[in-house]
Amino acid sequence: MSRWDWFVLKSKFLLRRLLLVVRDWPVEHQIGGIALRLPLSHKLPIDDAAAPGRSDNLARIAQAVHAHKKSLLFIDIGANVGDTVAVLRKNSRFPILAIEGDAEYYAYLQRNMSGVADVWTYQGLLSDCPQTSPGELLPNYGGSKQVALRADAAETLRFLTLVEVLDKFPQFKNAGMIKIDTDGFDCKIIRGARPWLEAARPVLFFEYDPYHLAEQGDDGLSIFETLRSIGYSGLLVFEGNGDFMFSLELLQKGLLEEMHCYFLGGRPRKYADLCAFHSSDSDVFERCRSGERHFARMAGSQFHPNTTG
Repeated sequence: MSRWDWFVLKSKFLLRRLLLVVRDWPVEHQIGGIALRLPLSHKLPIDDAAAPGRSDNLARIAQAVHAHKKSLLFIDIGANVGDTVAVLRKNSRFPILAIEGDAEYYAYLQRNMSGVADVWTYQGLLSDCPQTSPGELLPNYGGSKQVALRADAAETLRFLTLVEVLDKFPQFKNAGMIKIDTDGFDCKIIRGARPWLEAARPVLFFEYDPYHLAEQGDDGLSIFETLRSIGYSGLLVFEGNGDFMFSLELLQKGLLEEMHCYFLGGRPRKYADLCAFHSSDSDVFERCRSGERHFARMAGSQFHPNTTG
């Protein structure tokens, strides 16, 4: 980012803070060919300006999976205002089930997806088991809300498993890919979907943030044993900004522990996006791994022309 770009971004950020003192107006943000409405307090436009293409890794992988699975169905858990759908539609078109737990963001999601074909929406919170607990959804940062379970909370939150949601949308029971971004509930959702995952074997793209996982009483690392036990083998590891880091096999326990430590102790705090492939999709895993290596080399060559080899 040039100094001028940084100055413009900083100016927009300061102007946004001043306007929020008055009112949290709805604003519009364009992703691909989709115009998204979202509250001014939402950081999506600023994040996209600061890290352009940060979610394009998901779109590239989905495109590769779609090429392999012609009738791909996609499930987006933590759909927010519809930004993931917009990113995916830049590369491919396939049916998408978009699930969002927060009522405010779900209202924007419904509005934004009303003119987008082959997208179904559902409002609900997912976890590892069906339950009702006292708690509330609190703003985590501009553009995200996090579940806070507290005995003294005035509200009651109802959780379902993904299996229960799919009973409401049976057309997605053969989904070939899932994205999960739920600020600490990601691994719980995977555990709750275990019987379905074992049968459907979708490519699984999920956030891995040890800090948020710990807030929800989740150790994080145990999810890899769960995935191994149902036949998942290959893993692609990305920084939270979308940069490809490395690939590994889920049998490499030592490397998984080192990865966990890296994201646990990073300053400033870091998180990963992980993409897990079932052993039956080993050819798709190799195609995606090769594609991400190539993309990283090409991106690096823009700044270091002699690094493409």
